Amino acid sequence: MLQMEKVGALLTDSDSETGFVVRVDEIEPFNQQQFNEKEGEISRALQQERAQQYLEGFVASLHRNAKIETNESIITLQA
Repeated sequence: MLQMEKVGALLTDSDSETGFVVRVDEIEPFNQQQFNEKEGEISRALQQERAQQYLEGFVASLHRNAKIETNESIITLQA
């Protein structure tokens, strides 16, 4: 969707159950004042999302590279 920069641009997607068509009818000019008002909120949201992605990547890396060994001699059964 981010590549839809011109009026009249189309984007379609479908799967076995649903589908959609998006068309750009109008492009609103960039409002610097509105952006300045929300810049802090946008920045915090992006930082939080980036931190979440780093965490998910770290966990995926651990999962991919994990070597799990068990020491049967210390496992005891409790009745």
